[in-house]
Amino acid sequence: MQFGFGLEHQYPRTYRDDVYPGVIDLKGVDAYLFHALQDTISSPTLRYLYQSENDSWGATFDLLLSRPVEGRAIDDDETTEMQFFIESDKKALIVWREGASEETLDSAGEESYEDPDYIDDYRSRSVNVQWVTPPSKNLSGNTYYAESGNELIQEIYYYKVCIIAEVNAIKD
Repeated sequence: MQFGFGLEHQYPRTYRDDVYPGVIDLKGVDAYLFHALQDTISSPTLRYLYQSENDSWGATFDLLLSRPVEGRAIDDDETTEMQFFIESDKKALIVWREGASEETLDSAGEESYEDPDYIDDYRSRSVNVQWVTPPSKNLSGNTYYAESGNELIQEIYYYKVCIIAEVNAIKD
């Protein structure tokens, strides 16, 4: 089982690393929670939650990445936004929203999720997360990318940082 925790504190954006914040950057209750989870029953990780903007992937799932997306090439318009996220991070997870599952996909989600070339990979990356504290807007990052079409525009991917803990057997 996976549990999710939104972070409580705000963190100033730095450019020292492409993964921010890292475990060493956590403070207060966020640091305490992360280390308490490490010492007890789980293997916590920091994850970057990308939510479907305007339900472009459907209203049934979001994506958890192991690092922020660094942008999208202008000529990379062959893949969907969701495929781009999953292909750019081999540890990315599909997170079902409350009450949703593969069986409850709406038409937009079906178009994004059920690509025959990727369906087995998508299924292997699907998880249910029980949110103990919801993802907070206290730490929302953004990733700029260029989107092509009739004219070049700049878009922004927004993400929220959270702690995801996979509960294992109790440690001695």
